[in-house]
Parts: sequence; structure tokens; C-alpha cells
Amino acid sequence: MKIDQLNYFLETAKHEHIGKASKILGISPSAISHSISSLEVEIGRSLFEKKGKNIFLTSHGKYFAENIGEILGKLNTLKDEVTADNIDHQGHYKIVATHVLSDLLVTPHLSKILSKYPKVSAEVYSLRSANVIKELINGHNDLGFCFCPQDNIKIESEVLLRGKMHLFVKKGHPLLKMSRKEQLKNLKEYSFTLPKSFQGIENCEKHPALAEFDIQSSPQLLHDNVSVCIQALKNSEMFSLFPDYYQNFYPEEIVPILEKECGPTYNISAIWPSNRILTKFLKQLIQDIKKHLSRKVH
Repeated sequence: MKIDQLNYFLETAKHEHIGKASKILGISPSAISHSISSLEVEIGRSLFEKKGKNIFLTSHGKYFAENIGEILGKLNTLKDEVTADNIDHQGHYKIVATHVLSDLLVTPHLSKILSKYPKVSAEVYSLRSANVIKELINGHNDLGFCFCPQDNIKIESEVLLRGKMHLFVKKGHPLLKMSRKEQLKNLKEYSFTLPKSFQGIENCEKHPALAEFDIQSSPQLLHDNVSVCIQALKNSEMFSLFPDYYQNFYPEEIVPILEKECGPTYNISAIWPSNRILTKFLKQLIQDIKKHLSRKVH
């Protein structure tokens, strides 16, 4: 079983048409037919069936196509990783990050590095932290950035920043005119907004930090993106709980309150599949972001 055979099969399977695969691959239809026939003999199963002038994947062919594509992808990645320390920056990377981190942290640094290395290309995806981890565990992406990743034997991680969760309100909020004692007493009189879920906490309405302030009610507004939260704070008297790092992005919109009383911590981490070797390019991206974050600690 040769890699060329597998590539010929995958291209044919994609179109279920030898002629189209032939044009894309730049080889003769007969060469593809012979290659696939040899592959079927080796496997002992038919991968395609003919119906008139058309061909269709058999059930075995569909199963083989679904799995061999992932295997070939890993082989190509492995080749790049093993030779990474001896070659210039090159290749294509899939990077995933938590909302906000993706837009305002990862993409700016990634873009700067890409401008230096024309042989490198990348994809960036923005997801919730739980989904970022899921993508890395399943091996669908090369590198991720998220808040407080849970331990998993299938991923490696490096902490880039440790910080605290704070309560935030808009500038000019009535609570800001009160003493700290009055803020503690009156906080539960105001409604609040929270993300739909916190990583590691199934129901954020029971977030332990809120229990410390005797907040027993549920959030009036749930959201899945911090920009929605900021807009809610700006246009109401709600409060919210989120990482203090966010204040770097919205210094004119939000103000922390009760900082001493609010104790939950968090970290921002880089994560990657444990069966991957980090290339020089990915290592540089991680270190550039870590260096940037070290200057942003309050």
C-alpha cells in the first residue's frame, strides 16, 4: 500500500469520478484505475461499484475514505514536525481559541508572524473554551488558546498568564458612588449577565464567586461572547463576572468593583495535542503571546 495509491483513491472517492480525479492529479485515468484495482486486491474488498458509466463508493469504500484521509493528514503533519527544526518556517496550521482571545490576542500576533514567513499559512477558529479543548483532543487543530483548560492526557499545555476573576460594571454605575461596605450590601439588588457556561462549571448560575456575595438569583442575560456582555453592561445597570484581563480591551467601558473580595483565579493557556511535536513556528507564536501577556498583568 503506497501513499500515491491512497491519494489517487481519495481524490477519486471525493468526486466518484476517475476522469475528474485524473485532471486534478495530472495523471492518466488508466493509471488511477490500475492503482485503485491494486489497492482493492491488497485490501481484499471492492472500494467502488459501477452503475452504468458511473462509479460509486461501496460501504467499505466509504469507511476506508473516511479514515484514510485523517491518517494521511497525520503523516504529513508528522513529517513537518520531525523536520521542523531543520527547515525554514513553512506549512499550514489550524489554530483555535476562545472568543475574545481569538479576535484580540491570537490573530494580531499570528498575523505579524505570518507577514515574516510567506511559506506559512493558517486558519483561525473562535469557539468556547470547552469546544477548543474538544477540538484539540480530537486532533482537529494544531494549537489552541483558552481559559483554564482541564487536565487531559490527550493534550499538553503551557500557562501564559494567571489572573483573577473580577466583578465589572459600566462607568458611572450607581454602585461606584457607594462605599465598599454599601457595594457589598446593595450588589444583589442589581441584575447580572454571565456566559452560558464556564469551563469546568456546568451551570454558571451557581458560580461559587457569586455565592460569596450572597447572589442567589439567576442571571437576567446569558451570552456566549464577551462583546455581548460589554454591550449589556454599557446599556444597563447590570454587573458581570469575568477575567480581569478583559479590561485591557475595554478600558473605557468597564470598571472593576469589590476587587479584594472577589477571589476566583483563572489562567490563559496554550494547548496542543499530546501526540504532536510543536514546530518552531508554533513555539514562536506561543512565546510571542506569552511575552505580550506578561506586560499586561495589572
